[in-house]
Amino acid sequence: MVNSQMALLHDAVVDIQTPSEGPAEDLSAILERRNEVLESLHASAHLAMNELDTRELCTSFARASTKVACAQHAILCLREPDGLALRAAYPEESGDILFARHRNLLVKALQRHRAHIHSLAVERPDAYLDPFYASSLLIVPVIDHQRQVVGLIATQNSLSPSGFCDSDIRALETMALQFSTALSRSKLFDRLQDWSQSLEMLLAFNTAINQHLTPNELVNRLVENATNFLKADGGMAGFAIPSGQDGGLVMASEAFYSQGKWHPLPRRWLPKEGVPGSVLETEFVYLSNNYPVDPAADPELIARFNVQQVLCVPIKDVAGKMLGFFALYKIDRSTPFTWQDAAFLETLGNSTAVAIQNAQLLKTLELKNYEIRALSIGHVHHLEEERRQIARELHDEAGQVLVGIQLGLQVLARKVPADVDGLAAELDRIRKLVNESGTQLRDLARNLRPPTLDKLGLVVAIQQLADEYERHSNLAIALHFDPLPDIMPEPIRTSLYRIVQEALTNVAKHGGASSVAIRISVVPQGLKLSVQDNGRGFDPNDVHSGLGLLGMKERAGMLGGQLELQSKRGVGTTICISIPLR
Repeated sequence: MVNSQMALLHDAVVDIQTPSEGPAEDLSAILERRNEVLESLHASAHLAMNELDTRELCTSFARASTKVACAQHAILCLREPDGLALRAAYPEESGDILFARHRNLLVKALQRHRAHIHSLAVERPDAYLDPFYASSLLIVPVIDHQRQVVGLIATQNSLSPSGFCDSDIRALETMALQFSTALSRSKLFDRLQDWSQSLEMLLAFNTAINQHLTPNELVNRLVENATNFLKADGGMAGFAIPSGQDGGLVMASEAFYSQGKWHPLPRRWLPKEGVPGSVLETEFVYLSNNYPVDPAADPELIARFNVQQVLCVPIKDVAGKMLGFFALYKIDRSTPFTWQDAAFLETLGNSTAVAIQNAQLLKTLELKNYEIRALSIGHVHHLEEERRQIARELHDEAGQVLVGIQLGLQVLARKVPADVDGLAAELDRIRKLVNESGTQLRDLARNLRPPTLDKLGLVVAIQQLADEYERHSNLAIALHFDPLPDIMPEPIRTSLYRIVQEALTNVAKHGGASSVAIRISVVPQGLKLSVQDNGRGFDPNDVHSGLGLLGMKERAGMLGGQLELQSKRGVGTTICISIPLR
């Protein structure tokens, strides 16, 4: 290709012959013209080496062709699947008029593999007043390495007094070869860029479908990404849902994607009805590149969004069950959908189907977890109610019985004769046992449900709990409380108290600590409880969570909160609980 270009360049320059006789100014003009052709071909060679996209390349070569052929106008056309298409013109404003005026000649030139000069006879004497008046037209084919005509370069109205000649043909053919090579490179770079963008989009789409998205969000992402993949102008997606009549299915969609936005457009399709209904019936791809005359066309899509082409693909699960559909639309017929596009979209649909099933399973799991959490909350609530009732019965009923026994022993002690050896001492021993049993019952009732928690609130209840542990466990306990809300939900109040109680029990039994700091802070998200000790600590990765820690996690989780554990050997342990206020 390079050697043929150099040969043509040499021939194009040599063809500009110097006449054997004539005035000196003619020789000077010919030499000047030869230099202009050399400079123009040299410039076009540089254009061919630059990495321009197809649009920039066509525009640059259209401009350069007027200089190479010494012409007034130039247009550059490329062969497309549906015919010849104007890609560039110089001057730009003359392109549409010249293309329309010479379309028949240009189309005929596609069948030839050689350049041709057309002399255009003008019958009207005032034709020269037409700004696009043409006395001659030079058309040169653009031929690729497979000897196929891929386009045309046409120049009009030679600025030379003698009109277009063979040397102009040779020069323009040389430039056409340069353009053909550059066009192949440009298309390759465009394709590589498309592949790169498609790969990035696929990675983004893969990330999207692995996120915790709802089925509606998943199919919407599918449409958005697929629109970019295939350079479509819009699309929609929907699900196969029960019709509610005979147990059959209908396709349902709620919106249409166009110009980067979703437009509300609720639709329902019975089997065989419209494009989605046809996909529901056949469970096969639907492709139409002439949508306005398609029997399944939706008139509103044509009127509102100028839909000209449609490609609709079913979404099926691994068992072949129909889950839904997604469709892409185009408003330009120059690049029709292909069955290769359909195969690619089916692959995306299969990936999305797996993600949809995962999302549905996750939703089911979340519902089950919600039910379990609700049962756990109910269980804890009933447990606290039973504790409250048992504590009340121990305090009121069993306590009153012990008081009665004490009074009876006192009466009996007064009636026992003083001369009976050992009887008074035995009664004193029994009275002390009753007093101790009363104290144990009160402690048991308080542990089951401290009355101060219901009567005086969380702060006083934790203060009493801390006092008890300081007396019995030799712990120095520091308390820090932010002003708490006046009205705090009972489940939160009870859970915080129980968590502090369990944390102090763990510290007293296993921590080996001498001091504990308990803090309750009010934060924007709710309440934060921290219990920090200076005990021996442990490595959280080396031990299994005990029942106490699991109980604290469960209580926090039931209220929508979280537990964080920080511990290190020889440093101590810190438990932080965050609970939202609702």
